[in-house]
Amino acid sequence: MAHRLVLRSQIVLLLLEGHSQVSAARVLGVSRETVGRWERRFAAGGPEALLRDRPGRGRRPGRNATHVARVVDALRHAPHGTWTVRRLAAHVGASAATVQRIWREHAASALAPVAAQILNRSSEAASKGAGSALALSATDSDTSLASAQDSRACR
Repeated sequence: MAHRLVLRSQIVLLLLEGHSQVSAARVLGVSRETVGRWERRFAAGGPEALLRDRPGRGRRPGRNATHVARVVDALRHAPHGTWTVRRLAAHVGASAATVQRIWREHAASALAPVAAQILNRSSEAASKGAGSALALSATDSDTSLASAQDSRACR
């Protein structure tokens, strides 16, 4: 916010010193439209207008209270082992990452046994998948190494 406030203030100061919008834009390395926008906002709202962004700007929140309540409710009222991260995410209309964050944030509450069981099962599945892929690749490389050694011996 500090950089934006400095830039907005510099725009206004240059305009008050008599610079044109084009000149101020060139000096500050911004577009003429940006200079005009902040000139209008300053004229309409004074110095306070430089502090505020228009509504709807900035990063949107990743989750809302409704998502949190639905995830917590589903976990509390479902039998253990019913939900996976992806199934629950689809059920509540949120991303899997959002569901995992909610579980982690509520791990110390009454959800601790349920959340821990599901997260552990997810990480075990991921490690089993990675482990089997590693075992497969090691077996494949051993086989190919043995084949290469056999072919050399036959020469």
